[in-house]
This record gives sequence, C-alpha cells and structure tokens, in this order.
Amino acid sequence: MKKILFISIFSVFAFIACSSENKSNTNTDTNSSSELNSSEQSSASKVTGTNVTIIPIEWTSFGDRIELKHSMGVAEVQRNPQKVVSFDIGAIDTFEALGLGDKIVGVPAKTLPKYLEKYNTKQSVGSVVEIDFEALSALKPDLILISGRQAKFYEKLNDIAPTVFVGLDNTNFVESFRANVVAIASLYGDLGHSHGDGLSTDSAYETVENLLKDIESQKTSVDKSKTALVILTNANRISVFGPNSRFGVLYDLFGLSPADTNLKIGTHGNRADSEYILKVNPDYLFVVDRNVIAKNKETAAAALDNPLIAKTKAAQNGKIIYLDPELWYLAGGGGLISLKAMSDEVFNALK
Repeated sequence: MKKILFISIFSVFAFIACSSENKSNTNTDTNSSSELNSSEQSSASKVTGTNVTIIPIEWTSFGDRIELKHSMGVAEVQRNPQKVVSFDIGAIDTFEALGLGDKIVGVPAKTLPKYLEKYNTKQSVGSVVEIDFEALSALKPDLILISGRQAKFYEKLNDIAPTVFVGLDNTNFVESFRANVVAIASLYGDLGHSHGDGLSTDSAYETVENLLKDIESQKTSVDKSKTALVILTNANRISVFGPNSRFGVLYDLFGLSPADTNLKIGTHGNRADSEYILKVNPDYLFVVDRNVIAKNKETAAAALDNPLIAKTKAAQNGKIIYLDPELWYLAGGGGLISLKAMSDEVFNALK
C-alpha cells in the first residue's frame, strides 16, 4: 500500500493502523465500513432551498466501474476518470491533497480561492453560483462534482455527465467528510489494492484519521470554560452560527464552547446585532467577512467598530479573530487542505 503525499503546506502525518473492516466477493467490493455507511442518517440535514437530505456517500466497485450512492441519486462512473469537473471547492483541494490534481479539468474559476490558484490554468466553468453550461459541455467530462450551491442544477448537470453531490452534513460532519475523501479515492483505487495512480481507499481512510488525530491533539489545549461565537458579516449585516451549523466545526470538531447553545441551525445563520453579541459576551469572537469575497465596500471591522462590541470580553482581551473567508466561506472545510488550514488557523489564534 502506498502512502498518499500531501502538498507542501501539510506536515507529513504518520499513518496509523486502519481499524475498519471491509468485505468483498469475487464480483464486487462494497464500501461496508461502519464509519463510511450511512448508519446515522437520522441526523442527516436538509440543504436550504432544495430537497436534498445529505447522507454519507456509499460506493461499490464493479470491476472497471464504481457505483456511488449519494444524496441526490446513484452515479455510475468508469474507474480512473480522467476528466473531472468540480464545482465544490473542498473536493478540488482533496484531489490536490491526494495527488490527483491532474484529473481536474474544469473549475469555477470566478470563485476559486487563492490557495488553489494553480487551478486557474484549468478551464473555467463559471462560478459556484453561476454555471457556464456551454464551457462545461465542451469539456465532455467523465464526472461532475457538486454541493449545495449547485443542487438545483443537478438534473441538467447529470444529463451532461454522471454528477455526484459531495456537500457535507454539518450535523454529521466527520462521517460525511470521511466518506467523501474515501469515495474520491475509490475512483482511482480499491480496498487494500493499488490501481492506476497507486491510490488505495484504505490509505485514504488513514489519511483522514491522521488529520482528525492531529485536530484532537491540538484541541486538548482549548479552555472549555471560555466561550466562542462565530459570525458572518455581509455588507453591514451580521449572522451568527452555533453548533451543527455551517461553521459548526468550530464547536463540534475543534472543541470550543458555544456562547449561545440555543441558536437555530440554518445555512444563513441567525440574524443578530452588536447588542446580541454583547449579551452573549463571548471570550472569542470569530469573524468570517463575506465582504472580502463579494468585494463589498463595507468591512466586518467597520461593522464591529462600536461601543457595544468594545465592551465584550473578546474585544477587551484582543480576541476578535478574523478568519480566512476563502477557507471558511468558499471551501468550508470540505477538503483535506482546507480543513487542516482552518484547524491550524483557529488553534493558533487561541494561543
């Protein structure tokens, strides 16, 4: 089994033994690890504006083809697809981390984050919210990857090429994240065996486990007595997010204590103002400034520059922390690179 090499921003993880059990017969290899099956579908979430119930991807190998059961249907993909178009930023960075970047031929270049700027050489197929169907069709892709922002176009995209939904379930983040990475690896490898590019699904599984182990190690330094709040600013509007939400990894995976445990779960968060922030009075205020992405003239810093915010513990202790909006808003921790970078950003800010 060959190890997967991360690109240079990753430190080399020591592989740990894979504890999952896999079963196969002479005709098929089916993804049967309890970690990878949708045993926790009762916690699956809805994508706002669509009828998508998010479940972890299940894959089954049939020799030269892979069947992927995903949140919007079932896709049959030829093994080792050479022309992949991904509208999901996290999936692109997982391809990069797994050494499969050359398989990506089309990207949403209009909304591509700087940490993936090398992919600007690929064909642009629009943005994450506006698809260039003409450019996409011309590529004749073998596989298309989408998430919530493109879910409404699923049928049209699926007519062009097999389309797989890789959006994450925020109420079951680790399971859906792990399933996505291993499903991508399944296209280029098999359980316990190397194919094509030398990739194997069990080594992909171990890569995820090592990343999660690194996060667990870092979060031992988190002071649970201190509370945190993550907000999104858009123009002069403020939305706040709690556990199991769009930015819920801050609490659910990175281990920070939420300043408000009663927030409703939703893609767009809960509308709030400076008075609310002072009321919950977090020790840490994490800010995702969408204005940077949208190139608005307003800034989060200006919206938070007022006497109410100045009274918060976060402001008085210098713990208003501006997160990288390209990682948090565009990628959302959906890929191996972005999740690692997001965890490092948070834990470094707590020091």
